[in-house]
Amino acid sequence: MKTLIKFATRYLHPALANYKTTLAGLAMILHASLVIVDQTVGIANGTAELSPEQLMLAKAEILGGVGFIFARDADKSSQQSGIRK
Repeated sequence: MKTLIKFATRYLHPALANYKTTLAGLAMILHASLVIVDQTVGIANGTAELSPEQLMLAKAEILGGVGFIFARDADKSSQQSGIRK
């Protein structure tokens, strides 16, 4: 239980305190995932092709989303975000 609380205060608190960038990051990851699923279904139906450019864009969007999840909002200080004490 102590480990769970330590994890929550260290990693989840900054994400919840900076909800704007966290939501933007989750939206980017969700969009990239949906594009990949849509193209995969299209390939299965024989109506689409998954090009290397689409894969690179999806990869970049997922990595950007991860970056947004760990970023802090512009209107929050480091102390409010829980990054610095």
